[in-house]
Amino acid sequence: MTNEEIIRAKKQVEKIKILEKKLAAKKEYLMNKVHLCFDEGKTDTTQAEDYILNYFWQHAYENYIDGGCMSNDLVAIEHRFLYESSFFAKLFADYKIDKDGAALDFGCGSAKYTEFFAKNFKKVIGVDISESTIEKHKQNNKLDNVEYICANILDCKIKEKFDFIYDGGIFTYIKDDLLVKEIIKKLTSMLKNKNSIFLVKESIAEHKRIDYKSINYIAYYRTIKDYSNFINWDEVKINHVKQLGWFRKYCNIYPEKLDEFYKNPLCIDKVVPNYNKNGLSSCFFIAKGK
Repeated sequence: MTNEEIIRAKKQVEKIKILEKKLAAKKEYLMNKVHLCFDEGKTDTTQAEDYILNYFWQHAYENYIDGGCMSNDLVAIEHRFLYESSFFAKLFADYKIDKDGAALDFGCGSAKYTEFFAKNFKKVIGVDISESTIEKHKQNNKLDNVEYICANILDCKIKEKFDFIYDGGIFTYIKDDLLVKEIIKKLTSMLKNKNSIFLVKESIAEHKRIDYKSINYIAYYRTIKDYSNFINWDEVKINHVKQLGWFRKYCNIYPEKLDEFYKNPLCIDKVVPNYNKNGLSSCFFIAKGK
């Protein structure tokens, strides 16, 4: 570079710095304006909430390794998968689910559970509303027994019946209770028989429903009682996956517990309730077919 080029570059950089400051101030102003509107609760913001949610899920896996739990922490992602896949394996054994049958992963996201189910069932279908995510899965899919579909479950034209259907947290992002009830009715109608299982994993509020609204993220946290109004669940189990971060701190003090976790990930179900008494944060809801 010549001296003149260096000077021009310096001037441009300083202009960019000024512009960045202006944009940062504008960004903070707009975010505060939106959050104040949400907090006041005077306006019906349903349309805006739908837009924010749709935008988030269309881009979740661009911003996070695991968009489903909004995490780039590889250790946390590994622990989460070990814990929940162990829970699934135990569920399949306890309920004697037919592994020669079919499974539906509703809201398949990263597809790590879809691929896990593929090891346990003859056929698996993963459904998600994110076009980019499903397209990526279709391109990378190497499993003959797995199919991916981009669709809203109510518009989805799947006709076959399933031995196992899994919802990994979709209802937390649906505001309308009647719509949640309609989707649950649709999914349970897709169960093959009385030996089939519909498993729902949702984040929950302890005492009353909490609608969390921000410019980047929207979530509707219902209580166990709220979910019980949708259907008579056969079983409700506490899911300690949200306490895995706390469990890692615990293992720093008791490192032998981490070795125990890798041998039996479900061991945290015994440890967490004794130390972490902040209330429920996630549950598995189980309904059998008719």
